[in-house]
Amino acid sequence: MVSSLKLHGIGPVPQFSAKFGERLNLVTGDNGLGKTFLLDACWYALTRTWAGGDEHAFYPPPDAPASDTPPSIDYSIIGKNGKPSSNQSTYQYREQKWTFKAARPPMPGLVIYARIDGGFSIWDPARNYWHDNNETTERPSAYHFSNAQVWNGLEAGEGGKKDYLCNGLIRDVDLWFAKKNGAISLLQKVLEELSSTENEKLKIGKSVRVRTRDVRDTPTLEMPYGVVPVSQIAAGMRRVLSLAYMLVWAWEEHKQAASTQKENPTDKIVLL
Repeated sequence: MVSSLKLHGIGPVPQFSAKFGERLNLVTGDNGLGKTFLLDACWYALTRTWAGGDEHAFYPPPDAPASDTPPSIDYSIIGKNGKPSSNQSTYQYREQKWTFKAARPPMPGLVIYARIDGGFSIWDPARNYWHDNNETTERPSAYHFSNAQVWNGLEAGEGGKKDYLCNGLIRDVDLWFAKKNGAISLLQKVLEELSSTENEKLKIGKSVRVRTRDVRDTPTLEMPYGVVPVSQIAAGMRRVLSLAYMLVWAWEEHKQAASTQKENPTDKIVLL
């Protein structure tokens, strides 16, 4: 988890600092004050990557005055060993990039970021954490999903070198029902926790064929007024279902990756 954060020379104000609680932190405010910017900074501190990809990296304002003190992101993370680790990343104008101390970063656990644009970013210590310089397999820095990719799947590469990173909600829910491997039960429990009231708990239903042009069966939600294909639920409900799915998908894939590598799964999850 991020225990403290200090920003200099970037963002909506020249200087910003914050300390965070151990389990739950809520940030409120009017539009344009920097709430999303703060979450993006926390993601960077936890993963050393940019939420949504490098095109979303922070840059100092164009009219920033020349200074002996470069823009910086100072942060403290409590990682796997339970001890705080202080770090600093500074912006180098000549190279036009952020740099940090060349050392093994702390391992924060599984990091899940529900972004404001409807997409998600996932950082998995079993699949994204840097191990050593002699690795022959290149590890992705993180997994970034657009809103459409959450539902339809995420791929990387081209042709015969294509990797299928995520099946997407539409396919996975059907697969989880068929496999009976516990993932569908976990999804149901998460949906119950995210339901608005005890009397109106969200429940995932069996898939149905919606269109002749799409051979995939579409999962349903059992609503108080009837069964509705998830492709036709309200926008707010789609956001809730996307969050539930991404939480379960990230955890299930982390467990699978850790098992394949003969390691124990993490006991820490950070949700932004």
